[in-house]
Amino acid sequence: MAHRRAAHLLPTASQCVSRLWVPRLRNPPNAIGQTASFLGPNGAPGRAPRSLHTATPSRAAKLLSLDELFAKRSLQEHLKELQAEYAECLKAASSRGDEPRTERTRVSLLAPLVQSIGELDTKRRQLAETETLLTDEDPALQELAQLEHEGCQREIQDL
Repeated sequence: MAHRRAAHLLPTASQCVSRLWVPRLRNPPNAIGQTASFLGPNGAPGRAPRSLHTATPSRAAKLLSLDELFAKRSLQEHLKELQAEYAECLKAASSRGDEPRTERTRVSLLAPLVQSIGELDTKRRQLAETETLLTDEDPALQELAQLEHEGCQREIQDL
C-alpha cells in the first residue's frame, strides 16, 4: 500500500529534466510498459507511462525442456529439502507438541507434492530401464520398449 502512495510523490514525465536526455525507443525488447494514474500538481488526475526494464528481452525467454529442468542440481536439492521438511513435519505432527495443528496443516500442504515427487522418481527410473531395452537386438522387444518409453515420457510430462 505504501508503494502506491510513494508513486504519487515521484515527479511526472513533464516535470523530469532527465527525460530530455533519454532517447526514446519505439518498442524496447526488454521493457514491459504500463500506464499509471496519478494526481497532478493542481489536483487534476493524469496518466503517465511506466516501464519495467529487465536484463533480457521478455519475448526471448527460454523455456527449459523436461530433461534440462530436471538436470538442474538446484531443483533436485529443493525437492529433497521439501521431502525432508515433509518428514520432519509428519514426525512433529504425530508427537504431542504445542503446535500440532500448524504441523498438520503443513503436512497436508506438502503431501500431494511429495507424492508427486515420488511418482516422478519412479517414472524416471522406469524410463531409464526402458532406454536400456531400446538397444536390445530383438525387434519385438525394441517395439515394446519404444511403446513403454513413450508412455513413461507422457506420464512424466503430465506429472
